[in-house]
Amino acid sequence: MEQLQEEVPEVREEEEEEEEAVTVPSGASDPSAGPDSSLPSSSYTDLSQSSSPSLSDQLQMGCEETASGALNVECRVCGDKASGFHYGVHACEGCKGFFRRTIRMKLEYEKCERSCKIQKKNRNKCQYCRFQKCLSLGMSHNAIRFGRMPEAEKRKLVAGLTASEISCQNPQVADLKAFSKHIYNAYLKNFNMTKKKARGILTGKASSTPVSSLLWQAGLAAASVGGCSLSSSSSCCNYCTCTSSQLRGLYMSCHLLGKFPPLLRLVHVCVGAVSQGSLSTGRREQQMDRQRRESWAELECSRFLTTLFFFKQPFVIHDMDTLWQAEKGLVWKQLVNGIPPYKEIGVHVFYRCQCTTVETVRELTEFAKSIPSFIGLYLNDQVTLLKYGVHEAIFAMLASIMNKDGLLVANGNGFVTREFLRSLRKPFNEIMEPKFEFAVKFNALELDDSDLSLFVAAIILCGDRPGLMNVKQVEEIQDNILRALEFHLQSNHPDAQYLFPKLLQKMADLRQLVTEHAQLVQKIKKTETETSLHPLLQEIYKDMY
Repeated sequence: MEQLQEEVPEVREEEEEEEEAVTVPSGASDPSAGPDSSLPSSSYTDLSQSSSPSLSDQLQMGCEETASGALNVECRVCGDKASGFHYGVHACEGCKGFFRRTIRMKLEYEKCERSCKIQKKNRNKCQYCRFQKCLSLGMSHNAIRFGRMPEAEKRKLVAGLTASEISCQNPQVADLKAFSKHIYNAYLKNFNMTKKKARGILTGKASSTPVSSLLWQAGLAAASVGGCSLSSSSSCCNYCTCTSSQLRGLYMSCHLLGKFPPLLRLVHVCVGAVSQGSLSTGRREQQMDRQRRESWAELECSRFLTTLFFFKQPFVIHDMDTLWQAEKGLVWKQLVNGIPPYKEIGVHVFYRCQCTTVETVRELTEFAKSIPSFIGLYLNDQVTLLKYGVHEAIFAMLASIMNKDGLLVANGNGFVTREFLRSLRKPFNEIMEPKFEFAVKFNALELDDSDLSLFVAAIILCGDRPGLMNVKQVEEIQDNILRALEFHLQSNHPDAQYLFPKLLQKMADLRQLVTEHAQLVQKIKKTETETSLHPLLQEIYKDMY
C-alpha cells in the first residue's frame, strides 16, 4: 500500500527497471463461473488410496493451466493486457515503453485540448493525451524503486492517512481492490455453500415460495388428477393455508407410494380430524387403473419432495430416527451413495464429519490454486501449507453454517441440532461442541463472504508452518493478502475500528482449536475399533502436532 518514495534524480537503464516489474502471467481463469456441482463427492465405502487423491495429486490436477491462479489485469492506460507493475501502475509493454521514452528523452508533445480517449486501438494517435493519462494515473519514475524503502520510513510516511486519503493519493489502491475482488470471485467459484446462502437458509429467507403454497399446489393436483371430488374449502389448520381437499389429495398420493413416511406424517398432521369418509369417488377415478394412478402419484410426490426438501427447507435431524430418514434419501442421497448403516450412531456421525471434511479439502485446494503466486511455490510448500491450514480454514468457514442451535449439512438440505450432537456418547459428543463455541464468537464479528475469502486466503498462506522450504516467499504472499484484508475491512466495516486485529487473534484461536481437534481424532482412532480414517485425512494428520 505504501507507494511513497524519495526523489530519484537520474533515470536508470531499462535492465534495472525490468528487475522491479512484477510480471502478471497470462491466461487467468474466469472467476465468475459457479461451483462445479458435477464433481463427485467423497465416498466412505471405498477407503483405498486410489479412490482418494492425496494433497499433492490434487494440487497437480490442472497444473498445465498454471495461470488459473493469476490476476488477468488490464493496462490502466489503454486497456490492453498488462505485462506487469510498471512505474507504479499495471501497464502493458507498449505504454511502459512509451512512458519510459518520454521521460528518458524529455519529449514534449503538441498540446491537445480534445481530451482524447486512450484505447488499445488508438493509443498511438495522440501522444499528448496518452502521456497526460499516464501522469493522471500516477505513473512516475520514482515508483520503480518501491519496496526498497525501510519499513519504519514507510510507516512514518503513511501514518495518519485515512483510507480515503490513501485512495486519492495511492495508485496501488485500485490494485488492492482488484486483488480482493479476484480472491472473492475465486471463493464464490470454488465453495458450494457461502455464508450468504447459509444465513438465508438459517433465517428462513432462502425461498420466496412458502411451504403452504407448495402443499397447496401438490394437493390441488392430487385432488383433481386423482379424481377426488371434495367440497371443503376451509383451511386444514392454523399453520398453513391448504384446504382439506388439497391435503387429502396429497395424502392419497403419498399413501399410494408408501415411500415417504416423514412427508406422510406431515400431511397426516395437517389433515388431522378430517374424516376419511368424506372422500367420494367419481366416475373418472373408477375408470383409471391403479398403475396409472400410482405413476402419477410418484411423479407428483417426487416433484413436491424435490422442491420442498432439496431447494426450500432443510430437513431437521434431531434424533436417531430422523437421521436414518435423512440417510434413506431426503438429504444425503445425492451426496454419498452406499454408506453402510453403522450400528453405533456416534461412529456414523464421525464418518459423516469425515465426508464433509474431505469434500471441503478438495474445495480449499482449488481455492488455494487460485490465489496469485500460490502455484509458483515449491510443490512441497503447497502441500505443507494445505496440510496445516485446511482445518483452520474449515473451522472458520464452518461458523457460516452454524447458529447456537445447530448446523446445516448436505449443502443446506439438512439441519442437525446441537442437542442431538451433544447426546452422542463420548468421545463423539466432543467433536462439534468446541466448534459451536468458536462459531458463536466468530459470527459476532459479522463478516461477509468477501471478508471471509481474504481471511481464509491469509490462513492458508501462513509463513510459520513447519517444514516450509521458502519461508520468505510465503510470507511475502501473506503480507499482500493481509494488506488487502486490512484495507478491505476498513472499507467494508468503517465503524469496526479493531476488526482487523480481532481477526488476527482469531487466527491464533483457530490454531488452538485445530490442535485440540487433531488430538481428539487420534484418540478416537486409538480407542474406537469400529472407526477408520479416510486416507486423505490420514495424510493431513500424520506428524501434524
